Amino acid sequence: MGSEPQRVPGSCEVIGDPDRRHFSHMWKLVKLASLSAPFLKETWAVFSDELIIGLYWEESTFRNRPQYSRTCQQVGPAFGFGQVEPSGFNPYRALTQHKPPFSNVRQVITREDWGAALSMRMLHYLFTENPGKRDKMHALKSYGTAFGDPERLAKIDGWLKCEQILKAAKRTHKTADGYWLPPAKVIEQALLAAKPNSDALIAEVLTGIP
Repeated sequence: MGSEPQRVPGSCEVIGDPDRRHFSHMWKLVKLASLSAPFLKETWAVFSDELIIGLYWEESTFRNRPQYSRTCQQVGPAFGFGQVEPSGFNPYRALTQHKPPFSNVRQVITREDWGAALSMRMLHYLFTENPGKRDKMHALKSYGTAFGDPERLAKIDGWLKCEQILKAAKRTHKTADGYWLPPAKVIEQALLAAKPNSDALIAEVLTGIP
């Protein structure tokens, strides 16, 4: 019998989870996703790659998997790097002009490129196709169902702090794929801003980054 997975205290998160992607891999996925559809260029400056990184770390710690239940079973109802629920996905898919390449949000976990692009597509929809809005915070609150919820508003604040830290950082390390990254200490600071108390998970996504 194998040993029990080592979980972060008070959390379902597993240390050393093989489904958790390295920061450099996640950075590549997000960069490629932002170029995956021409219409996303319209909102790239609003919902930056750095913001998406913060969102994905806070929501899933870079895991394109179903949401944990209260008993730590991976059953949903949210799925993917951005932990999108059917209650958000279904209206988006029905109303958007730019249909995603799948009809059920569960399908997002079958391909990493779909997982990396879905939240970008939904934020684009919430920003551009919501009549009279075109407001960054309104789109983020709609995505995170955070209107009037202090806990969820704090999560959005964490995404924005992560974005600010990563955007301000110098790029000092070039990955094998040709992408430049900030120093590991700065990335750690940004990820902790997005998800406080995730210290135990950060080292494994920063290996090899000086």
